[in-house]
Amino acid sequence: IEAVHGCPSWWVSYNNKCFGSARPDASGTTFNTALGACRQVRANLALSFDSSSALKSAISSSGWSSLTKVWLGAADSSSGVYFLDANKFLVSSSGSLKFYSSSSSSSGCSTGSCRCVIYRFNSYYRENCWKDLRYLCSSSIGGESEFHNLTTLDRTLSSKKSSSSFFSFPYWSIGLIIGGLTVLAVFGTRMAFYHRAVAAQRRRETAGTGAGTRSDLPPAPPGSYPVQQQHPPPPPLQQPAAYDN
Repeated sequence: IEAVHGCPSWWVSYNNKCFGSARPDASGTTFNTALGACRQVRANLALSFDSSSALKSAISSSGWSSLTKVWLGAADSSSGVYFLDANKFLVSSSGSLKFYSSSSSSSGCSTGSCRCVIYRFNSYYRENCWKDLRYLCSSSIGGESEFHNLTTLDRTLSSKKSSSSFFSFPYWSIGLIIGGLTVLAVFGTRMAFYHRAVAAQRRRETAGTGAGTRSDLPPAPPGSYPVQQQHPPPPPLQQPAAYDN
């Protein structure tokens, strides 16, 4: 009931979000374990904040020192620093969010193993994800329905990168060329069949007209045919003359 109508008593409200720790009295834990602890209360590691004021208030409400290092729902990637829901972590230079890639808080860790983000007294650092630290969760009033982690972040960023590279040159232009050639091929084939059908129809019409000219003419009237000239019969054979012996 408390989660539906407002934030838990030891959490703080900021921009219609609740910020706090699932177990303020618990000792530190790794980044992945902190993810699971937040999910048990239907929350994510702290997301979607644009000011450190919410984090300061949540740390104070949990009874921790202002110098306490806490895990946040953000991590480094090949594309930059992002919240785990794939929203950009960095803001404009006038904003309060900053990220320091190297500091005393992240000494001794390499770039690959120190991708998880912590907050400590108005500053943000990379830190080894396997260190045991306290953590802050965030949740919409009533609880979250989607939960994020490093795997979902990498998958989402990879999908966005693949989509943007597909529409960049030359892939989109190649797709347009192939599509155009396909349309032209289909149109050309249809036009060829059309012309062949028209030519065949014309041949049939021509053949029908010629046959009608020969068979449909009326017969010639009598007497219009030429009459063969009559020749007189040959003279009869004459008897041979009688000769005296």
